[in-house]
Amino acid sequence: MQSSLKGKGAMAPQGGGDFNDIEIARGVAYMANAAGGKFPIPDKPAEGASAPASAEAPAASAPAAPAATAPAAPEASAPAAAAVAAPAAAAVSADAGKALYDKTCFVCHAAGVAGAPKFGDKNAWAPFVATGIDTMVKVAITGKGAMPPRGGSTASDDEIRAAVQYMVDHAK
Repeated sequence: MQSSLKGKGAMAPQGGGDFNDIEIARGVAYMANAAGGKFPIPDKPAEGASAPASAEAPAASAPAAPAATAPAAPEASAPAAAAVAAPAAAAVSADAGKALYDKTCFVCHAAGVAGAPKFGDKNAWAPFVATGIDTMVKVAITGKGAMPPRGGSTASDDEIRAAVQYMVDHAK
């Protein structure tokens, strides 16, 4: 369970998610038992004990998505407004990219775990940058080698693109 909580090798802490200890323990016991183990499944936390912590995370991230996408539809109908909105959308993407990097990607890219190019290392990123942003985003979404799909996160394609762009921008 400690490896699941803290991460090990190419596995991100908490599998790249944001879970409480009981959720992790239940998942570990379930997988071990599915493989023939006989571990007791930990009880779910009592109502109000740890549930608010896990309930707050989705609530905090849920409003962000509609706020980012809601203004895009009206602005897209007017070319002048769309041109003015483009820098604002780029800023949101950059913020989303940094946020995803800080939450998930840094686990491997900060230290170069399992061959991941280190954040800010121009030479390590050069072969990947040469393939183009679309190829790098596709690899990040589908996974490759020790890198799990989406880096082990539940990020959207746009968030993945923003995170890849954030890392590339810092490797120049």
